[in-house]
Amino acid sequence: MATSPPPFIDITDIFTTVSKHQDVSRILYDGLAHPGQLVVDTADYKLYIGNALGNLNAVYSATTSATTIGGGATTGFSSIVTVAPTFGSSDPNDPSSAQGVRGRVTGSNLGSTASFNIGVTGMYNVTGTNASMFPKVGVLGVIGDTTTTADSAVMAYLDGDGGVTTANSAFGVAMINTTGGSGFKYGVDLQFISTGVAASTQPFAEADIRLNNGLLIKSVTTAVTNNDATTLPAGTVVMTSHATGLGKMFISTGANLKEVALVP
Repeated sequence: MATSPPPFIDITDIFTTVSKHQDVSRILYDGLAHPGQLVVDTADYKLYIGNALGNLNAVYSATTSATTIGGGATTGFSSIVTVAPTFGSSDPNDPSSAQGVRGRVTGSNLGSTASFNIGVTGMYNVTGTNASMFPKVGVLGVIGDTTTTADSAVMAYLDGDGGVTTANSAFGVAMINTTGGSGFKYGVDLQFISTGVAASTQPFAEADIRLNNGLLIKSVTTAVTNNDATTLPAGTVVMTSHATGLGKMFISTGANLKEVALVP
C-alpha cells in the first residue's frame, strides 16, 4: 500500500481496507482518500471511491453536481465493459451478452392504472435557456469513433422464445402535460443537427428511411427532374428541397427517376 500523500503514484496492485468510522465530513476527507478506498457518507449513505488524487468519486449518487469548466464528462454513474475477443457464444439458441448498464422491471398481472413501469429512464430537465449546440436529450445512443460494425445507435428488441410476445409498437410517444402549447414539435426529426463542428451535412449514406420490405425514402438537396439518371434501387422514393423539383415526388426505376403524378 502506498505511503506517499496524494497524488498516489506508486499504487500498482489491489487496495484493501478495514472498515472503520471516521469522525470527519466527506468534504474534509475528499482529497485524502486512498485509491480504491470505498467511503460511505452516513449523512446520506451515498457511496464513493477514492482515486489516485485522493478525491472521492461517486459510485452511485441520486444527485451529482457538474461544475467543471472545460472539456470532459461528469457522470452520476459510469460503467465500462471491455469485451475480450474470446468472449461470448456462437449458438443463436444460447446467446451471450455484454451490457454496460442493465435495468429490468418484472412482475405479473399488475392492477394499478397510473404507474410507470420502466426498465431504464433518461430525463432532460434543464430549464430556462441552453446555449449548447451539441445534443440536448433525455437518452443518447452513441456509435463510438472508428467503429464500423454497429447495427444502430438505438434499437427496439423483442425477446423470446418462450411463448407469444407482443408490444404495441417498437417506438412510441406518450404525454401527460396538459399545459397549452406543450408538446413535441415533430414525431420524428431526421434533419441533421449542426454542432458547429465541421462535418458532413448529410448524415445518411444511403437513405433517410429503409422500410421493412427494403424500399427506401431518400431526401436530397440537389435539383431533380423527370427522367434524371440514377443508380438508386428501384422503388426508392426521392424528394428534394431544391427549387427544381421542390414539392414533387420521384420514384426510381433503377435507372431513372420518374415524377409521380400527384392528384390535387
